Amino acid sequence: MEAKDLRIDNYYDGVRGIEQLTNAESLQEIESYPEKFKPIPLTEEWLLKFGFEFPQGEFCIKGKLKIVVDCDPFIEVGKSGVELEYVHQLQNLYFALTGEELTCE
Repeated sequence: MEAKDLRIDNYYDGVRGIEQLTNAESLQEIESYPEKFKPIPLTEEWLLKFGFEFPQGEFCIKGKLKIVVDCDPFIEVGKSGVELEYVHQLQNLYFALTGEELTCE
């Protein structure tokens, strides 16, 4: 995991388990010791934590964002075929598309 891939409010698997990046100091720690930090695999459980629903079977809908759940570990977003493997990737994409942070409910 590279620090440049993370934003404040992203979740990651750190020294103390699942954590949320809260400040620039945490980001500097990740840059200094990347081996201590791992990305979190994106699973159905995480999608549910973020408030996505599965009303149409293989689709997850939250607001205006619809995600096609293909087969683990890949989540395909829209028709572009963007494949997401990790929680922070979904959080970053969600922010880029909506301008809002995606956090657990």
